[in-house]
Amino acid sequence: MLPFNPDNYFDNNWLKGEIEISSGDSKNIITLEFMQVEELIRLLDWVEKMTDKEKRDETTLLLIDPLMKFRLWKRGQKEHLRFIYHSEDKSIYKWDLILNKENVLEFKTKIQELLTQFPIR
Repeated sequence: MLPFNPDNYFDNNWLKGEIEISSGDSKNIITLEFMQVEELIRLLDWVEKMTDKEKRDETTLLLIDPLMKFRLWKRGQKEHLRFIYHSEDKSIYKWDLILNKENVLEFKTKIQELLTQFPIR
């Protein structure tokens, strides 16, 4: 019989990682503990949809971690993909990616590298 631990909700499809956000001399590291491989796939699909105005149906991508989300944001004439993280200490971290072919390709390439390294099990 397999050992049972009701306090352990994680399986091999949960990812743990860090996002580093820097601005000037300040640098913050956010530890992500609640992201599934499937959410990376959803993020990849969502980013693809945001590049085509006709395919957009949801401009916000909500994740399992209620403190973290992605949103399509418009600043002037430029569209941005914005990562928003509300930390438990009430700090809000934001990171913007200008929505253009070069940035989207680089972002998608990094996500695909992670998916290759950590496939759904």
